[in-house]
Amino acid sequence: MPGWEAFDATLLRAADELHGDDCLSDATYAALTARYDAQQLLDVVFTVGQYHTVSMALNSLRVQRDDGVTGVPMPDRD
Repeated sequence: MPGWEAFDATLLRAADELHGDDCLSDATYAALTARYDAQQLLDVVFTVGQYHTVSMALNSLRVQRDDGVTGVPMPDRD
């Protein structure tokens, strides 16, 4: 990811993979474990999972954004 430090880009890729595939790729897993111990790897997975859960709840329960929050589209609710 241009403009990001290599390991920061790895963390972003991990979040994208967990969000999209519910799993880390072998390459991302290897990059994380090269720097992180087991506890830190668990922290990555559970932090992404927690934010995913919170966003699902807020979106499903139709919680409105605070005034002034812009820049992120609201989900379609057909």
